[in-house]
Parts: sequence; structure tokens; C-alpha cells
Amino acid sequence: MLNAKDESAFRSEEWLPEIVDNVMKEIDRHQADGEWRDALTLYDVLVRIFPDNKKYKDGFDFCSKRAHLEFVYGATTKAKEKNKNADSEKESAASDRKLTWRDDLDGVSADAMREILVRIDDDYVENPDFQKLCRDGIEHLLILAKSDTLSKTFPTLAEKYLVARFVKRLEGQLHREVEGSRRFGARSLRGVFDNILDANADTLRLPEEVIVDESLFQECLSPSTDSRPSFGPRKCPSSTSRPVASLSASEFRSLRNSASPSALNRPWKIRPPIAPA
Repeated sequence: MLNAKDESAFRSEEWLPEIVDNVMKEIDRHQADGEWRDALTLYDVLVRIFPDNKKYKDGFDFCSKRAHLEFVYGATTKAKEKNKNADSEKESAASDRKLTWRDDLDGVSADAMREILVRIDDDYVENPDFQKLCRDGIEHLLILAKSDTLSKTFPTLAEKYLVARFVKRLEGQLHREVEGSRRFGARSLRGVFDNILDANADTLRLPEEVIVDESLFQECLSPSTDSRPSFGPRKCPSSTSRPVASLSASEFRSLRNSASPSALNRPWKIRPPIAPA
């Protein structure tokens, strides 16, 4: 496809539909086996060939998020991945101590999230699409809640009754408070965020930092930066715009501990998305 002179003619090739059908069968097989990165790789090929196909783009996004969850919280952790190439047992042990999802999310908290929303609302010129951020965050949490393969890390994900209650409450928030709102700003987002925390406390009881990180900051998983809201700070007009949904744990800590808007005048750290293998 990358070498095709006429992309439209390439898409009209008689043999292409059969190839696509076989690719979709392989994707279904990978998904059934929990091989999300393999499924993501194949969806990446289809999106390149058919960039306007919503089904393929939605499949890419879903597999990207699912692969992210397995990579961060699944049985095969980042530490184990890195340890495959460790030169010694000492290096391997050091990696195990350092590379865990708890370390990544150290300092992430609901209070820090609320403060960040206030700062964004006060300090940025362009109006953030809070409704989109909230919608995407809820949808990502729904994917997490339905990921029963992560039950070794989060045992309550194996409790179907608790999962069903959590999902029902989040879907209610999505339909009533988000989709049903004509004016949805930072205050609305904070309200929904607090309701999500309450729903989690009453059902799955996942760690607070996981709910925070996996709800409002998953725009950085998008395969295209076009879908990430970027804002220019009022007090730093010359700085480069950056996605709001891209704060790392260290950004949480520094922003929470800093009373100066100058903390915003530097590049954000962005959690790297899961790239196709």
C-alpha cells in the first residue's frame, strides 16, 4: 500500500476483499486468545489501507486500549518484558523492583486530578472539550471493568455481579450526565469524576490511582494527536501547546506541590502508547 501509486486502484483490486476477510478472521482469533498486540498490528494494517473505515479505526482504538491494560496490569508486566534481555540476575531483580504499575502511578490521586482540572479551566485560553475527555474516560473504564483476564491483579474483576453494578452506574453517568448535558464544563467533569469514584468504592474497589489514570488520561493512547485536546496557557502564551491528557505521576506530584503557574511552562511527559509489534 505504501508503494502503491494509485491508492484508490489498489483498494479496488479483486483479490483484496479475500485478504481482508482472512485478516479479520485472524483478528478474531487473536482477540479470543487475548493476543491484543497481535490484533492491534493487523488492525494497523487495515487502517492504513482504509483510513476512513470507522469499523477498523474503532477496532484499532479498542485493541490499543486493551493491549495497554494487559501490558500495564497483566501477568506479563513491563518488568518481565525487560528482564528477557537482562544480562544478569542482579539486573533482573532491579527491574522487578522498579518497573511496576504501582511505581508508575505513585503520587496519582483524586485530589491532584481535581486540582489539575481547576488549573486547566483557569489557565488555558482555548475551551477544552471536557465532554469528550469524560466520555472517553468512562468508555476506557468500561473496557477495564470487563477485562476479566486482569483478575489476578484486580480480583474483583472476576466478580460478575460487582462488575455489572459498576458498569451499570458508569453507563448511567455517561447517558445522563455526559451525553444528556448541553453545557459540560470542568465543574461537570469533576462531578462525574466524583460519582465514578463513589461507584468504584461501592463495587470493584480498584485502587484510586488506577481509576484516576485510566479514566481521564487515556487520550494519550490515541493513534493520532489530532484527537487530543491541546490548549495554550494564558500565562505562557509562547509555550508549545500540549495535550491535557498526558500527565505522568511525576507531573501530578510537581503540579500538586507547586503553587506557581510556571510549572505548566514546560513539555509534558507522555505515557507512550502501545505500538503495534
